[in-house]
Amino acid sequence: MKSGKQRYASELKALFPIHTKKEKQYIRSLLTNIEESRSYSDIIEEFGEPTSAVSAYYENIDTQQLIRSLKRKRLLQLFLGIVAAAIIVCAICYCISLREALDVVKSERITDTEVTITEEVITE
Repeated sequence: MKSGKQRYASELKALFPIHTKKEKQYIRSLLTNIEESRSYSDIIEEFGEPTSAVSAYYENIDTQQLIRSLKRKRLLQLFLGIVAAAIIVCAICYCISLREALDVVKSERITDTEVTITEEVITE
């Protein structure tokens, strides 16, 4: 079972839409003040809900920097989605070409045939 500090940290991390160096430093600075043995309810009483800690962070951050970071994250997700789609399409095309090659090999393969050789006797 997670300790109160671990639970608080995981909830904080889940609430941040982006995880840049500044967000990680903010989370670390909050967590350094929390003792490992404290319960989750004690932590909330002293430091507040994770949502209030995240909103306090975003009240003090530059809005333009936040917008740039969110745009960068969205572009990265779009790029990775396009790359993943391209890889899937290439894999499908490769599988189709392998199947066609297998069909060609099967159609050109000589199957079991029985050859009968007869001897003709030539009489003169």
